[in-house]
Amino acid sequence: MDDDLYMEYAKMRLGRQAKIFWENESYAAYRRGQPITSWVDMASRLRNKYVL
Repeated sequence: MDDDLYMEYAKMRLGRQAKIFWENESYAAYRRGQPITSWVDMASRLRNKYVL
């Protein structure tokens, strides 16, 4: 499976607060000119917010 599919599946499975966080985080990264395109980057940002 490639990163795009992992990311799409993860976005579908996010809870309400995590989904709001992710939409804001991905939009902010896009505006900075650094869109989040890898599963590793997505997972680490979510892990930093909700696990650590």
